[in-house]
Amino acid sequence: MGEKANDANVAINMDEVKRMAQETIESVIANNVFVHSKVNQWVNTITEQQTLTVLHLTASIKIRVFIDRFNDLVTCLILQKIGAGLHTSSACIWDTSTDRNCIIRWENKNMHCIVEIFALSI
Repeated sequence: MGEKANDANVAINMDEVKRMAQETIESVIANNVFVHSKVNQWVNTITEQQTLTVLHLTASIKIRVFIDRFNDLVTCLILQKIGAGLHTSSACIWDTSTDRNCIIRWENKNMHCIVEIFALSI
């Protein structure tokens, strides 16, 4: 079993993750109107690109410290902007010294996009 390291060695830079997620969202859907038939493709592209981003950022951490593994979780929601309400919530029991999450809220005049990213050490 791996040994937990201190926060300075393990913490993922979630500001960087957020910045990269914002860039991904904008590159995938920024100038588009909501097209129901394209939403599945957009969600998959955003989710896959952000999973790779987190994997890349955690790779150097995995090498520097003795942690068995990180679990990375990315969710993406795209909703047409028609005036309907949207409420979302998530909860997790985690190690505050190593685990991180961030939520990216993005919108244009046609749609909302919410991406949530968790980086959890095991």
